[in-house]
Amino acid sequence: MTFNRKKVEGLNELNTLLKDLKCRTVILFSGSKDGGKSWCPDCVQAEPVIEKVIEQIVSSNDTDIDLTFIECAVGPRTWQAKRLSGEQCANELLVKELFLED
Repeated sequence: MTFNRKKVEGLNELNTLLKDLKCRTVILFSGSKDGGKSWCPDCVQAEPVIEKVIEQIVSSNDTDIDLTFIECAVGPRTWQAKRLSGEQCANELLVKELFLED
């Protein structure tokens, strides 16, 4: 099993990192964190679910997993996007599908 976790700030850093990756990649775009917490309420709500799923994947020792998870911070809050519903942000099944479905 190979599970790598990377953090980048912005699209330029993301594109540079992606050039060298050959494995399956999951990218989380999230509001930049000020004081350890994202400005994006959807991101704050989804983060514990994402962390739980990552922990489950890592602790499973599944030898078939070759995955890189990238957290891409999009910068400070300068615009208001359409919010997701709580069910979409915190649905563990949907988060697992992002990591495990082909």
